[in-house]
This record gives sequence, C-alpha cells and structure tokens, in this order.
Amino acid sequence: GKRGKAKSGFVIVGSRPPYGYQSLSEPHKTWLVIDEEEAKVVKMVYDWFLIGNGDEKPLSIRAIALKLTELGIPTRGDKVKHVAKKFGHGVWQAAMVTHILKNETYTGIWHFGKTKMVNNGKESTRKLKPKCGLGKQTARSKDEWISVPVPAIIDLNTFILAQNRF
Repeated sequence: GKRGKAKSGFVIVGSRPPYGYQSLSEPHKTWLVIDEEEAKVVKMVYDWFLIGNGDEKPLSIRAIALKLTELGIPTRGDKVKHVAKKFGHGVWQAAMVTHILKNETYTGIWHFGKTKMVNNGKESTRKLKPKCGLGKQTARSKDEWISVPVPAIIDLNTFILAQNRF
C-alpha cells in the first residue's frame, strides 16, 4: 500500500514532515507544502553553512545550532505537542542542523523505500514485536528508491555544495 502511494506521487510522512514543510492530506493521500516561516530557517542554515552570516567564514554545524538558539527560533518540537523535546524552548541541537543539511527533500525530491528489512538469522532469540517483524533495517540501493516530486526550498547546486563541504 505505501509503495503504491509513493508510486502515485504521494508522500508517507505520518505526522512528522521534514522541517520546512507541512503535510496536507485527504483520505489515503498526503502532499508536502512549504511552511514559509520554517523554509526561511532552512535557507538560513544552508547560507550560514556555505557562506557565513556576513562578517565571518562559513559556520560550523554547532555554531549554526547555537545561533538558531540565540535567535530564539522555535524548533518543530516547540510548535507541536506530539514531538518530544529534551531541551528547552527554542534550543536547537547540532543533529537537527545536520539533518536539515543532509536531507535531499529540500531540493524538491522526497524518497520512499530507502531501507528494507532483512533476515539477520536471530529469529529464535528475538521476541516478535507487532508491526516490526524480525530482522534488521538495511539501506536499499538508490536505484530501488521511489522518488516523489515535492516543492523545493533550495536548489540542487546549493545542496551539492553543502554535501561537498561535509
């Protein structure tokens, strides 16, 4: 069912679309639309990572997280109740900044099926969990992914420059 939805051009994000997007849904159909306020933050993160904030060289991931925290920009967890927050209001973590910088969705392509369950040979020792199955998650090759077009927040060249900086 999920693969079919992705092949039909719909995203499967549940209640957690990537930062910078909101999900719009109808029964059995979900699209990503740009959240303009969050998209500005995504663009700032890329600018700071690649160019800097005007008077400095490009910022580190940790420096970007500190700057976002200093500016009091709310995180996704500050805006919605179903996201657990370990730290205070407006506190950004380097991991979230890294996630923004490595997420290809911002270029206008969302991918489905990046991982798959494989048998790890431990069926006799593992307890079966509902909806989890047995085995472990492993990455699929990129040619197996299903690409779904979404609105772009940054251009592909900016994304490639950021990946090269990593």
